[in-house]
Amino acid sequence: MTPVAPTSSPFRIIELGLMIAGLAGLATISLMEPATSLMHASPWRSVYTITLLTPWLGLIVNLLRNRLWRPPSIAWSIAFAFLIAVVLTSAVLSPFTRIVLWWSAPVLSGVASVLWIHSHLVTDSNGRLRQRLVEGLAVAAGIMVLRSFMPWARDAIQLSAAGMDFSSLMSLRNAHPLGHSNYTAGATLLGLPWLVHAVVVTRGFQRAVWITLSLFALAVLFSTGSRGGILGFAVLLGGGVLALRLSRRNLILATGAALLLGLVFAAGNPRVRAALATADPASAPHASSVQRLAMAEAGWKLGLERPLFGWGLHATPLVYPRVRAQLGGGAENVLQLHNTPLEWWAGLGVAGIIAMGLLVVLAGRDWCNSPTAAVMLAGYAVFALTDYQLDVPIIVAFIAVAGALLMPKPATVSSSKSRGAALGGCLVIGLIVLLGGRRDPTPEMNARALSIATEPTRAAEAIELLQTSLLLNPDQEIAHFNLGWLLVVHDPVGAAGHFRQAAQLVPDKGGVYFGLALASLNQGKPPQTAHFLALECLNNPRFLSSPWWSLEAIAERRFDTLARFEQLLQQTDQRLPANELWRRNQLIALGEVAPWLGRADLTRQSAYRRERTGYPILMRNLDVRPPLDLYDVRESPLPDDAPAMDLPPKGWLPAPLLLQLLSDSSTPSPN
Repeated sequence: MTPVAPTSSPFRIIELGLMIAGLAGLATISLMEPATSLMHASPWRSVYTITLLTPWLGLIVNLLRNRLWRPPSIAWSIAFAFLIAVVLTSAVLSPFTRIVLWWSAPVLSGVASVLWIHSHLVTDSNGRLRQRLVEGLAVAAGIMVLRSFMPWARDAIQLSAAGMDFSSLMSLRNAHPLGHSNYTAGATLLGLPWLVHAVVVTRGFQRAVWITLSLFALAVLFSTGSRGGILGFAVLLGGGVLALRLSRRNLILATGAALLLGLVFAAGNPRVRAALATADPASAPHASSVQRLAMAEAGWKLGLERPLFGWGLHATPLVYPRVRAQLGGGAENVLQLHNTPLEWWAGLGVAGIIAMGLLVVLAGRDWCNSPTAAVMLAGYAVFALTDYQLDVPIIVAFIAVAGALLMPKPATVSSSKSRGAALGGCLVIGLIVLLGGRRDPTPEMNARALSIATEPTRAAEAIELLQTSLLLNPDQEIAHFNLGWLLVVHDPVGAAGHFRQAAQLVPDKGGVYFGLALASLNQGKPPQTAHFLALECLNNPRFLSSPWWSLEAIAERRFDTLARFEQLLQQTDQRLPANELWRRNQLIALGEVAPWLGRADLTRQSAYRRERTGYPILMRNLDVRPPLDLYDVRESPLPDDAPAMDLPPKGWLPAPLLLQLLSDSSTPSPN
């Protein structure tokens, strides 16, 4: 017996309204630009909240109207129940319970979407709903492809008309409309199999339309410049060829065409070519590779700190600074670890990896229920090793629908007791996330403090805000760094403590060692002052010619700093591995310009305060304006008679090495 309800049932009308609202909300927060940023900003944040809440409400209404509700098979039910339990348990045990509860909402909403769609598929006796879902996925993919390709093509045409060469155009990465090229690549990989499926099952003019959209999808995937996207595409090709069950002759032809297409993609993509090229040990390390290696190391270390349930799903930007000083390099902070298993290991621990493994095994077992969905998930699974996107609603929606198509129809009808348990569970989970989750309050505190800190009468208020923020989360470099600058004059001891904390969180932060130098100067400690000034020059070589050296109190430390700087160059050379040719060459070059330390060209100086452009995105709160650090950056080029060289960028030295040199601050400088 299948669960049915009268067409006129109020519950059915409500459920239909929720479906429309959910789809409209999903379209809104996926097609606006940049989608993944604006969905965390008012007023779109309300649409985002409604979109995530809709699947839970729809599932609850469906349970109320279907007295003969048929749950998923036992294996799938256990897998989903275990995943929900892991996510909630991890959040409860996390130091940031309320924040990660809210940040976990997309994944929990995805689970509800799977169950909601499945509840309708079990009543789909003639297969019409399944067909509509497959058609809907193809239409959604087509819309996303066009929404992405058109603005990218417009940009390319405009830049070409402005004189940009072909090679540079090929390096123009397509981030439309989601806001990042990797997100665009992920969405395209998820949509492409459904476009190809539509090509196979249609004829005539419709097939021509789907072929055109499939070609557009290939162009979009290529335009993202995503190396992980190329790997995922290779799996889609292989899986698609196998799923079509071609004859031996056609299989050989299709395989050859797939390999040729893959080679064209790889050869035409500048980023892929660069990745395949042999690295020159005398060249600067590739920034992207350094960051990804650092993220992988950070994810492993974070998971080891809390191996059972992790730090809470999507808590990475809150906890990444804890291990930043142990990494060889990379960004100051990150939104995610660019690797889905690592992200779940850090966020959900061993329990999360088991939950993921259960779902993967079940999807592999039931692949025959929807070969297209299985191919899609296989291609995206490979891509997911290079990125994490389960906090993006459109990505989760594609995966949820594919999961529902894979799930087999259950053989039994649930009892009233199990239906009541499912209904109660949905209500409890929805209330926990809706009432228990909240945005992180510290970004607003920090941004407000920095906006008023320059007003002399409100400095005390700014200090109090930053101190309160640190009570909620002590691992915030932004708060420590700026508190140091607020305290450096009237409380240099306190300032030094905060600067050291900032250095422990982000060792290559520009200005942090200069702040320590001023705090030491205000405490009357000349040797330490010279050491910190020299360390600032080593970490951020542009400080060698900073106009700050024109100030008398700092200029008096020039000769001591020069002597200490030369010592630091020697110590760094001794501590670097033998194969670090590029860094060793930089040390030699810095030794040549060392005599020009403090000789700024004041006629070409600039002064500004650094804006933390990515901070609102990292904190998933675009209502916060990008804050400005209180450190006044003063820069000018080296004098024309100095040796010509490109100074290495800030962060060119490994973070652990910088902290070793920082610990040598008690070493006296020679007079």
